[in-house]
Amino acid sequence: METYHSLANDLVSFKRFLEEDEVGFKYFPKRKQLRPTYKYRAYLLQQIAAKKIALSTAKRKMGSIIIFYRWLKEEGFISSQFPMFEEGKMYIGFTDSRRSKKVW
Repeated sequence: METYHSLANDLVSFKRFLEEDEVGFKYFPKRKQLRPTYKYRAYLLQQIAAKKIALSTAKRKMGSIIIFYRWLKEEGFISSQFPMFEEGKMYIGFTDSRRSKKVW
């Protein structure tokens, strides 16, 4: 239940940020800096710099937002001509160097 509680709080924080910044959650223009996900990331970085939140908190909050947008996209509630966020590929090595596992 704590996980759901954290996720809900993160989404509420994001909603409040969007309301204060007057940005729609579906607004994804060509210019990255104007997209809600990039604006929120910049805001979180400012919060870290001001020592208002920890890096781990910012990572968790951004992760919650990415999960939310992935779900919206998979369910067909949102589509965008431009990427909502940048996906990175990361590989985890095993002791057997011939195997790896893709993670987000």
